Amino acid sequence: MMIMLLIICIMTGLHPSYCGNFLFWLPYSSKSMKIGFMPMARELTRRGHTVQIVSPYKEMEPIQGVIDINFSSSLDQIFESLSDLVLDENSSGIGNLPFAKILNGSIEANRAALKHPDVKNILLNESIKVDVFMSISVLGNEAGYFVAEKKNASLVQWFSTPFLLPWYATGLGAPVNPAYMPIPLLPYAQKMNFKERLVNTLLT
Repeated sequence: MMIMLLIICIMTGLHPSYCGNFLFWLPYSSKSMKIGFMPMARELTRRGHTVQIVSPYKEMEPIQGVIDINFSSSLDQIFESLSDLVLDENSSGIGNLPFAKILNGSIEANRAALKHPDVKNILLNESIKVDVFMSISVLGNEAGYFVAEKKNASLVQWFSTPFLLPWYATGLGAPVNPAYMPIPLLPYAQKMNFKERLVNTLLT
């Protein structure tokens, strides 16, 4: 009787689990942004899930269960020039960044990703399932939402950057208070005067 009771307890504690297919959409991203995704990719594959990563950066060592879909891009040169610009002693920081150049780089990267044969195969092959679509929704990566819609996948926004922009926060459902949360595009601290708060609020 005790053995039967023990078996019943064990059986009721067991729950079936299913492995899923994850697609990380990172056409416009720096190497550090992709690095922020990798611990999650490793843990998902450890649990039996499949992870496909679309980005211009190839992993130096293949990770079991992770499929790297890479394409050629000029983003490395763009990010290097941006770093030099921001680190210049006469720079006023992120506010001096050439956003038109950055946006064009993002458009080119997303176009290259969508034209990649492996991405086309994902889109056109109905037997390839995508359960979860994850992306950094910044400066054009939203183009990947088409892939999520096409594959009927759950859309997840994940940000591995050390700052929060207003449109990030809106997508995440996080609060944004321009009275004490300056956007990174401005050279303001948390304690702002009235003029700075007004400018910050208008740009937010």
